[in-house]
Amino acid sequence: MIPSRSIVRRSRAGFAALVAALALAACASPGPGEGPRRFLAQFDDRRPTIDRVPICYGYGCAKVSEIEIGGSWPTIAALFLVPSGDAATERARIAEAVALFESAAARATPIGADLAGTFNDGGGAGQLDCVDEAANTTRLLVLLDDARLLKFHQVGSPSTRGLFIQGWPHTTAAIVERGTGRRYAVDSWFHDNGQPAEIVPIDQWLAGWEP
Repeated sequence: MIPSRSIVRRSRAGFAALVAALALAACASPGPGEGPRRFLAQFDDRRPTIDRVPICYGYGCAKVSEIEIGGSWPTIAALFLVPSGDAATERARIAEAVALFESAAARATPIGADLAGTFNDGGGAGQLDCVDEAANTTRLLVLLDDARLLKFHQVGSPSTRGLFIQGWPHTTAAIVERGTGRRYAVDSWFHDNGQPAEIVPIDQWLAGWEP
């Protein structure tokens, strides 16, 4: 997607060419019809478990570190132990789970240095782009679904918008509301590491939504 004004202002001089090159490589992903497993299989073909979670960073999952989050999992799972009363409440809990998951991953990888957007730190070791964010968030969603912690949602296929025709390429993880089939973007790219994800209807997100 086209970076927000604040992101552009904070970007360092001389990164215009890098932006163009990395956007093509890092934010181009399988189309919205691709399933979450196929999306993740591009980077690691094993299903994540709390003892082995691949964490992507470095733009387009150029770097993948395997971590275990057993020590942090009870805190994440506790968000869902009291069943959500409705789908909206569960989405809010998923957003918070993303924050806790990222914080846990930051204790074992460089991603604690990740800033909102893609290019704010000049390509530092722990920076994530939208594909990194989508892959990591999708893995969390798989863990939540496998643990039967999601009552109103299931893991959706990551989606991409833009591709330079309608704006800057941008990819997000997604969930599907059970029963209604409504799809929602679960997008953590807009914020620094350890912040709740943005969850909005996918049609709104595809139209260029940003916070």
